[in-house]
Amino acid sequence: MRSGSWFFLQNNLEENEAVNKKFEQASTQNSYVPKCQIFHLKSLH
Repeated sequence: MRSGSWFFLQNNLEENEAVNKKFEQASTQNSYVPKCQIFHLKSLH
């Protein structure tokens, strides 16, 4: 199985680390448990 980063590289995308960090902080404070994996992306262009 390929990692999510493989898909991002193929499509000129990368994870937006700043938004990921904010989302993780907010979700932990509210005891949010996602049923799927959430990616915040930005274009490499």
